[in-house]
Amino acid sequence: PEQIENLEPPADMNPSRAEQATITTDEETGQARVTFTEESTTESITFTDNDVEGEVSVADYDTEPEETGASPGRSVAVTQIEVPDPDQSATIRKRIPNERLEEIGADAEDLRVNRFNEEAGGWQTLETDLVETTNDRVVVEAPVPGFSFFSVSAVSEPEATITAPGEVNVGEEFELD
Repeated sequence: PEQIENLEPPADMNPSRAEQATITTDEETGQARVTFTEESTTESITFTDNDVEGEVSVADYDTEPEETGASPGRSVAVTQIEVPDPDQSATIRKRIPNERLEEIGADAEDLRVNRFNEEAGGWQTLETDLVETTNDRVVVEAPVPGFSFFSVSAVSEPEATITAPGEVNVGEEFELD
């Protein structure tokens, strides 16, 4: 992939692809926004602050870097995003090819966007909405409190089952499994 000026990949990793785009103002909404090519797993970023200007860089990786460790669930996509101010909030849209979901046996409804929180030293799962499903891909969206590494992972709801005796008498001990 091409070298991007303001993007410093982790020492142990090389991006599978990288891209840089300029923040523009959406004519209809007046919001500061940046969009990326179809090849990127990041579709767009819409900033909360409409006065944001500059370049945004995204780099896609095959796995999470050593410095972040594994994200929750089964990882589908990992991206490093560099923006003019890493502490600004925004809404990020990520696109995942259906073939990638099939590879790991995941459903679109199980997808969650995660952000690596450097201050806390771990991944935080973000409120994620499924916004589009086509024959080729799914698009998820999440509000983000800042920028760093992001992952999209499949996290299915746990299914709890309890094995217990059919009847228990008062005072009798039993074990739940």
